[in-house]
Amino acid sequence: MYNLQVEGIRDLARYTSLLQQRKVSHDPLSGIVDGANVTFHTQFAPLLTSGSIVTYASGSLFSYSDIDCETGRVTFTNAPVKQPDASYTFTPFTSSQQASMLMAGFDEMQTRWVRSDWRLSSGSTTFVPATEDDSAIYLVQLDSSTSGSVIDPPSSGSVPFSLCRTQIRFYMACCSYAYQARQLMETSMTGVSFRERSGAQLDRTRIPQNVKVALDETEKSLIRALKAAWDEFYQDGEQYGEAILPQHTTGYEVMFDWHDNLYPSTAEESQWL
Repeated sequence: MYNLQVEGIRDLARYTSLLQQRKVSHDPLSGIVDGANVTFHTQFAPLLTSGSIVTYASGSLFSYSDIDCETGRVTFTNAPVKQPDASYTFTPFTSSQQASMLMAGFDEMQTRWVRSDWRLSSGSTTFVPATEDDSAIYLVQLDSSTSGSVIDPPSSGSVPFSLCRTQIRFYMACCSYAYQARQLMETSMTGVSFRERSGAQLDRTRIPQNVKVALDETEKSLIRALKAAWDEFYQDGEQYGEAILPQHTTGYEVMFDWHDNLYPSTAEESQWL
């Protein structure tokens, strides 16, 4: 089963530029060193996960009892007597923002390719509507054979969505598009030019234009990913539809069937020449 809070965040960092992770080595932690204080903060936040941080004091490993990845607050088991430092990985978005981004991408994917029985669920066996604060958010399909139960959506033959890289790549393109479309709306309202009194001039009018260029390129990538996902899912070519050709006119048949008249296929047909 595809979990947005695990596989989704991993693929968002792998396929898009939204979660640009940064590593910091031996960053001095802010906080008072008085032999009693155990609460310190990293310089950057939010942290990737609690497992991405290693803390030191006096050049040796120093254990912590708790960490708030959203704010970068570290609570040590014992009060350090010298300024502690830490090595960690941080991202530009909190876990709640990442989940919101992934859920917006799912909505965008549904508008591009409607699959009405697909859902986001906090339960992996029974459908429970998911929210950004859930520890697990599964991309599921409602099981038509059992009311209320869910399955890993089939994407290509017997291959489920969670193992289908082409489908996941299309989903990630939708996440990137949804985020950039929101950025375009925000920058359009704040992209102004102004000058401080007797000071420097700040021109932000180019920002919406640059975001629009990025959004257009993302749209092209999304369309390519959608076509690839269609080709993999519809292996008989039904995604291209079908057409009924119009009836040929008499003039067309006379002009383009001349070879049949000159070279009849049977002796019976040659009698009317």
